[in-house]
Amino acid sequence: MFKVIFLGELTFWKKNPLTYVYGILLFAITLLAMWGMAVDELSGPNLTVQNAPHRLNYLANYMNQLMIFILPSIIGVSIYRDYSSGIFHITYSYPFSKYEYLLAKFCSALVLTLVIVFMMATGFAMGALMPGVNPEAVQPFEFKTYLTTYLLQIIPNLFLTSVLIFAVVAYSRNIYLGFIIIILLVILHSIVGYLPESFASIVDPSGASALKKSTRYWTLSDRNTLDLPISNSFILNRIVWTLVSLIAGAIFVVKFRLGQFKNRRKFRKETNHRIPLPTHI
Repeated sequence: MFKVIFLGELTFWKKNPLTYVYGILLFAITLLAMWGMAVDELSGPNLTVQNAPHRLNYLANYMNQLMIFILPSIIGVSIYRDYSSGIFHITYSYPFSKYEYLLAKFCSALVLTLVIVFMMATGFAMGALMPGVNPEAVQPFEFKTYLTTYLLQIIPNLFLTSVLIFAVVAYSRNIYLGFIIIILLVILHSIVGYLPESFASIVDPSGASALKKSTRYWTLSDRNTLDLPISNSFILNRIVWTLVSLIAGAIFVVKFRLGQFKNRRKFRKETNHRIPLPTHI
């Protein structure tokens, strides 16, 4: 049943116009951003290579702040639309386990998210190849640069956020709580900036503080030429928050029941039913 649900969800997203709107919009934004900055960058001692590993990581994380606000409308909607349409009364009567159902729903939405992330990376790569760019402000395309940024930071961050959104929306049946999760993560990221650096490098869900700690003394030349450092604090940060996301997902799966909302509705109906008063004694 996993395959049936998974492919059915992909078919839904394939026919959904928002899929193409999100992909084209973020592709266009990243392409124009990279293109514009590479054109405007002037040669000289203060020149910044716009697609160098350090700079690309900064730009990708900046764009990721926009991407996470889109996540509730993808990850959250993937499970919420069954509740909003009322079709879960029929769906939950089919012979499949909650593990198949939840995993298929989540994985299909995550695949769509990764496709959009791929469009963002493609926009950055193509922007550096557009006409008119300052050749000194861009370096030849290196797949490793994109792989390091997206595989070690962007995708794990999206996975963590997606797990939290999916769990909260599925359990509460409230899509707006998905957006509240995003706001809370943004607030947490802001608070981390005021914490001691060694502590912030671990508790920052984005991993940005750990990278900042490793590159704070880099010169402009270092930022233009060196690969991103994979320090012990960064690896520890990634391990900690990957475990947090997996534990949160496991707790949610254990607590979730396919019929919980059906039973809740029945309970509410029974409790709202007035007890008839006796007409005579």
